[in-house]
Formats: sequence, structure tokens, C-alpha cells
Amino acid sequence: MITIPTHISTKRRRKATSVQFQVSTSSMSLDDAIRGEGAVPLDDCDEPHSTCAGGAIWVDSTGEVYVSDCVFRNNTAYNGGAIAYWYGWVEITRSVFEHNVAAYDGGALHDLKYGDVIIDRTLFARNTAGYEGGVLYSNYGAVTCRQCNFTRNTADIRGGALSTRYDAGVYDSAFTDNTAGMGGAVYHYAYYWTPTTAFERVLFERNVA
Repeated sequence: MITIPTHISTKRRRKATSVQFQVSTSSMSLDDAIRGEGAVPLDDCDEPHSTCAGGAIWVDSTGEVYVSDCVFRNNTAYNGGAIAYWYGWVEITRSVFEHNVAAYDGGALHDLKYGDVIIDRTLFARNTAGYEGGVLYSNYGAVTCRQCNFTRNTADIRGGALSTRYDAGVYDSAFTDNTAGMGGAVYHYAYYWTPTTAFERVLFERNVA
């Protein structure tokens, strides 16, 4: 049911860098790379904004990012430990996100507002958020996940793996051993409308709230 990119080495193949990619009104493709130990300084980050988001990649405005066969490891930020996006478009395929940390929302990925993400055949393991979305926090952006594995991710408050407030579709995927105060695997809510939500052929096992 679930295909995980086992061909991706968990060993560092390239020298890690803390340089943050910034994409605005353009597109970028990242293929067969490791983004590790990127860090956005958390000083003076009282509110979520671009200078505090996206430990490895920040996507602004109409920017587009296409990620395939990549590893994101040990990245940190206030929001979106690895990738944060604002009105942007993100596609992720056959990749690994592990040990990324957000002080607030989105341990690995964060949609600050109206950004859409499509994720395919990707592993998310041991990512952490201080508030919502151990893996991903989505703020009015659509989320689609296919053949993904979410395991041992943690959020202190809501959504051990996913916390979303707009359309979400998860297919042929698994949520195992994720933890949060509410919604051990997924926390889904909306303020002003009823979002479209679909979970099909999804395994939920040993998630705790």
C-alpha cells in the first residue's frame, strides 16, 4: 500500500549548508539533494513572518518549488522547520523529512497562508512542532498526500502529523506513533466554511492524544 523511497541514503552525501533558498514569483527545482542543519534565527520572532520561516526553503508570493528525491534533516525555524510557503505552490516527490523542528507551527512544512502543497511517496519521521502540525500546518491552503508515511512526529498542542484548516486529501498512506495534545495523527478544522476532506485507504495506528 505504501511506497517509501528506500533508495535515498540516510547518510550525508553532500556538505550541509545553512543557506536558506528564497523563491518569489519564480520557480525552482531541487533534485537528489540533502538540505541539512539549516537554521533560521529565532530572535525577535514574536509573530510568524518570512524572516522566521522555512529553515531550508522559503516560498513567497507566486513562487513555485518542485522537490524530488531529496532529504531534509535537522532544519529549524519558528514556522516550517524545513519549508515554509506564502501564497506559493510546493510539490514534493520521493523524499525524506526527518528531525526537523519548528518552534511554533509545522515541524517540517508550513503554509503561512493560501499556499498549496502536493506530496507523493514521501517519508516524514520524528519532526516536531511546539504548537501545531508536527509535520505540516496548513493555513487556508489545500493539502494532497499520496503514498506517504508519517511516523513518530510530535506537536505539543494539535495535530501530531497534520494540522489543516482547508481542503485536505490523504490517500494510500499511513500514520503511526504520532503524538499531540489533540489529534494524535491529524487535527482538521475550519472557521468560516466547510472544507472538503478525504482519507482513503489510510492506516492509523498507535497515534496518541
